[in-house]
Amino acid sequence: SVCNFIIHLGVGIVTTPSDGSVGTSQLASTAVTTAKIADDAVTKDKVSNLMYPAFHSSLSANQTISDVTVTKVQFDTELFDTDNCYDNSTNYRFTPTVAGKYFIYTHIDGDTTGINKTDQVQLYIKKNGVTAAFIFDYPYTAAEANNIGLTLNTTLDMNGTTDYAEVFAYIDVVSGFNARVGGNSSYSRSAFGAYRIGD
Repeated sequence: SVCNFIIHLGVGIVTTPSDGSVGTSQLASTAVTTAKIADDAVTKDKVSNLMYPAFHSSLSANQTISDVTVTKVQFDTELFDTDNCYDNSTNYRFTPTVAGKYFIYTHIDGDTTGINKTDQVQLYIKKNGVTAAFIFDYPYTAAEANNIGLTLNTTLDMNGTTDYAEVFAYIDVVSGFNARVGGNSSYSRSAFGAYRIGD
């Protein structure tokens, strides 16, 4: 009249796991699919790392450069640098530590010490010392310009170890005046930055 044991015939016993007992190792690699994720379950905080490393830098003061000479722009002030990948004191280059595709941007104010003495301004983004993007401008009239502003953007595939990006400028001014890239306390005059956009 007393049952001291149970014999189960079949494929095992279904057991509901206790709360918090299922870990990563219990889940198959493809167990979680897009269909099982609610549309509003993933917030920007969960995907923001896709855009890192990232940085934005500017010139703290005007940088005088040699006339008609392609010269590296020494962006020495960081507004932010998420992973310490930008060197703002020695090489003035961005060397991201995560492989992927990066949106690179820069803008400069090509200027001179004289009024209306700027003939031409060129702007370069270089990867590992090789030109990856280039733009230039010069006045359409016989008279020189006071200053010329240029903006340049590109996308670079970086390996996350040795690849680096830099900005160079070329300014042609009237003889007897000094060429310079404009800079001041505001990061909006001449700047250089980048952020990761994908694998």
